[in-house]
Amino acid sequence: HVRSRRQRQMCIRDRNHADQVIVPSAHFAAKLSAQGVRTPLTVLSNGLEATVLHEVGAPPPRILDPAEPLRVVWCGRLSPEKRPEVFVDAVSQLSGIRAEMFGDGVARHRVAAASAGMSAGTLTVHGGVAQSRVLEAMRDAHVLVSSSLDFDNQPMVILEGIASGLPVIVTDPDLLEMLPDGGGFVTRTPDAEGLAAAIRELRDDPTRLTRMSAAAIAHRERVSQDCLLYTSDAADDSLRV
Repeated sequence: HVRSRRQRQMCIRDRNHADQVIVPSAHFAAKLSAQGVRTPLTVLSNGLEATVLHEVGAPPPRILDPAEPLRVVWCGRLSPEKRPEVFVDAVSQLSGIRAEMFGDGVARHRVAAASAGMSAGTLTVHGGVAQSRVLEAMRDAHVLVSSSLDFDNQPMVILEGIASGLPVIVTDPDLLEMLPDGGGFVTRTPDAEGLAAAIRELRDDPTRLTRMSAAAIAHRERVSQDCLLYTSDAADDSLRV
């Protein structure tokens, strides 16, 4: 705790010696201000490179047929701050879904062991893979899930999910600012039960799933770096904290 406090103090001191601080999310800018950063703060999303959007291609709105399972994808470090066990626990409470996890980390063995106790095909843990493999999985999925809480700033995987036309479910209310209107939502509670309930809602409402996917697709150009660089040239005071 002493070490983390010292690191936080050093972080604040460094930022207060800068002329300008750029952060990719409004919620993180607000946290810096609350911690004592007095340097002008500008919010500017990281955005996706044009090559990523090109690889994603033009995604169609997702359609869930009655006879098929809901395909759910999770991507991130398998470490405590990402809470992968919350996702695994949520999946264990559900039927009619097929989930895939991508990423590696200290929780890999625990996650793999938990998945081994589920019905065949319910949860596949792939480990660390190339970005192209993640984008391939997103093209085949119906929904992207993020289970982190009070940690992430602006997860690039969520931008990739939006670009791929995926509805996004998050457990952290701070991340709601990333999601397009109608293209995602936050769980009612951040625990496994809340996440399972949210996934179940989309599984049982294919029309809503397709509508949310269409909203993500309509928003996809706004997550590109090219669009963000253009708009940042004309940024007004609303971007600054």
